[in-house]
Amino acid sequence: MPNHNLTPREIDILSLLAQGLSRKETAQILGITLNMVNTYCQHINNKLDVHSTHDAIVAAKLSGLLKEVQNA
Repeated sequence: MPNHNLTPREIDILSLLAQGLSRKETAQILGITLNMVNTYCQHINNKLDVHSTHDAIVAAKLSGLLKEVQNA
């Protein structure tokens, strides 16, 4: 996997999405627009060299970037 260089905000977004939140819910929690979340997701996918949010979450977990999310 290439050097990810994810920003803290990108990690926050990926973490929330990994917990099962929608992009809309993520935007509401972080106080940003849905368009911004979509833009961040595109940047995350590019940095992790993947083609979907699901693949980004899997790659981030495998690399240790995200800790395993515990189910409630």
